Amino acid sequence: MSKKHKISKSRKKELEDEVTKTVRKFKEDYPQIKSPIENSYLTIEKMGFFIIGKKLDDDISGFHLNIGKYKCIFINRNHHYARQNQSLWHEIYHWYTNDIGHISSKNAIEYEEMEYKAENFASKILIDRDNLKDVILLNNIKVKYIKRREIVQLQNHYSASYMNVARALYEEYPNEFNPNRMNLGLRKNHEKLIEFCKKEDLDYSIYNIPKSDYITGSFIEDLKQNYIDNKITLDYLEDILNLIDEELNIGE
Repeated sequence: MSKKHKISKSRKKELEDEVTKTVRKFKEDYPQIKSPIENSYLTIEKMGFFIIGKKLDDDISGFHLNIGKYKCIFINRNHHYARQNQSLWHEIYHWYTNDIGHISSKNAIEYEEMEYKAENFASKILIDRDNLKDVILLNNIKVKYIKRREIVQLQNHYSASYMNVARALYEEYPNEFNPNRMNLGLRKNHEKLIEFCKKEDLDYSIYNIPKSDYITGSFIEDLKQNYIDNKITLDYLEDILNLIDEELNIGE
């Protein structure tokens, strides 16, 4: 079995440029989606998606599939909200581009170009790069000397993770942003990040992990109404309900 190699820095830049074009086209098709996005769940549901959340293995971020005519995104509720927001838009990339792989994994991002592009797309939807520059200018933030506190404030503004914001800054200001500022956003330093937020009296609710599973409220009702209207058969309805109740173990 051949060893996987990380995507090179130069190749990442090429992929990021490709994604910028995809994001531009996506925003032309969906002009109502503007950064910052207050509620990614609701925004994506308004696009016609049904979202089903379940606590899964930590390495799994999510996946999307069609159940009949229903566009569904399955998301890992074992992750904090910042990661879930990223994963939701990651799956929108796969759907929008039809660049589809397997179940999305956090560990695949540095090795698989398709996953890297999906992740960069999600970042650019959550953190619109032009908007980021405007916010930096408006708040008189000196990127070269940006403080960790300011990065946390940006994370809360965009409902994204600290690392997501740091990478966006590095992408847009490669000659100014100090990459050492990324350290606090590393997975191994997550508890340090939370302690930093507490010490600085900064909101860190974006890192809360929900206790419950999730299903789009109208999903089950829509299925039942379609059955009543003779648009789907009883067998079809039962198959979908069994998938939700048994396979995903999410109640109505």
